[in-house]
Amino acid sequence: MTAVYGTRGEDGRTLAWPLLAWAVRDRWGWRTLPPVERSPRGKPFFPGEAGRWFSLSHSGGIALCALSEDGPVGVDVEVVRDGDDQILSVGLMSQEAAAELLEDWDDDDDWGDWEDWDEPEPLSADEENALPVEIDSVKGGEIVWLGEYQLSCGDQVNYDLSADAGRGLEVGFAKPGDTSLNIRYFSVSNRRQGSEDLRCAASFTMEESSPVEPGRYALYVRATDGPLTDVTGKIAVTSGGEGVVSLTVEDLPEAVQEAMRGCGIREWYVIPYDGRQYISCNGFAWSFGYQPALTEEGWRGNVVRFQKKDRGRLLLSAPGEEGLELCLDGEPVAYTVLTCGQ
Repeated sequence: MTAVYGTRGEDGRTLAWPLLAWAVRDRWGWRTLPPVERSPRGKPFFPGEAGRWFSLSHSGGIALCALSEDGPVGVDVEVVRDGDDQILSVGLMSQEAAAELLEDWDDDDDWGDWEDWDEPEPLSADEENALPVEIDSVKGGEIVWLGEYQLSCGDQVNYDLSADAGRGLEVGFAKPGDTSLNIRYFSVSNRRQGSEDLRCAASFTMEESSPVEPGRYALYVRATDGPLTDVTGKIAVTSGGEGVVSLTVEDLPEAVQEAMRGCGIREWYVIPYDGRQYISCNGFAWSFGYQPALTEEGWRGNVVRFQKKDRGRLLLSAPGEEGLELCLDGEPVAYTVLTCGQ
């Protein structure tokens, strides 16, 4: 599949590489551009990214970028102006017309110095809602699954992971059951360059215009180039408010907080209130991911434990006031329903 991106400004030449950096992040989830080399004819390409091709073109204040997973791709832009130098139309040119107009497009100076473009830093993973990741080792090519999430419009995904040793790290989502990662969503991959840190950090927002459809996705970490050791960091999946969300005590309505007073330690409780169900387990001393799913009977929440902690508390909120099924690591959990004022 081929995707074409475009932008305009005063000088399309200076916009081409920033546009490419934005496009690969939007489509392939890459936080930074990988190394770029040029073919014998001078065409730039990614030498270490099999199955990923790109093409850049500019004319006047217009820049275009094409990305492809199907094979080498070419894109060229034609800008039609009137006698006052005002743009009348912008279209894709034939290769012959492009060669005549942009015969020097392969020259190194034609694109400006893309390495001087300062990419904005991504948002860091939210401390309160983040899933701590601590993985001692990952074999080369191995995929470590970190739970499944129901992604909806308005949700925000934040990654900030690093590996102490190793060459290639990737984090992202795939469809449940796609163990080959044939299609990846909101994925970020990076390769260690020299003595630099190996880190994947990025932020994505699930929007209506996003190419990712709302649905259930599996979160993963993968070693892409040999083994990794000491993979650590945080991942946050923050709901836009429609599905299951993680909370702190301060987020709870006062009536719900009052209903929880005197609850037992390591006991599960559900408190329906004002159209939502609040889930509590005080003394839940684990970092965890949670898998929400809407079934015909209501919401189902599967809490997945990862690393043991000294202390902690689980607080979640789900839509509705009944029909909630809770599981811990896939096994049903018995809980007590409390009513506000009880």
